[in-house]
Amino acid sequence: MEIKKVGVIGAGVMGNGIAHIFAQTGYEVIMIEASLNLAEKGKAVIAKNLDRMVKKETITAEIAQETLGKISVSENLGDLACCQIVVEAVTENRLVKYSIYEKLNGILTPETIMASNTSTKIESCIVFYDTIVYRQNADDEDATTTT
Repeated sequence: MEIKKVGVIGAGVMGNGIAHIFAQTGYEVIMIEASLNLAEKGKAVIAKNLDRMVKKETITAEIAQETLGKISVSENLGDLACCQIVVEAVTENRLVKYSIYEKLNGILTPETIMASNTSTKIESCIVFYDTIVYRQNADDEDATTTT
């Protein structure tokens, strides 16, 4: 499968950083947030970071402009249907994550690569095609439950 479009759910510190790197390495990115205003704020942070990189001469202004141009924002999870990879980077709240994964069941295809960014030792979970896969922590084996 050729990766052309990447979805990032969450435009906070981790989400906008993930979207930034995917875009800077050439991928089209859709960054999703709970509201369009929050998504736009996340994109503004990326623009600020790119400007800082230009001032430090780490990248050119042209690369910064191309990178920012590869990022679109939305508040609609349905916009992720065209993505080959989706990265979840929302708040460390299990119920919020579960809710998002359940909604993605009707949106993403079985071929879509789904990843989760979890930075604390809370239970992480993937709900996909009526199967819940969860891990309590890195030392536990996966447990699978059918819903």
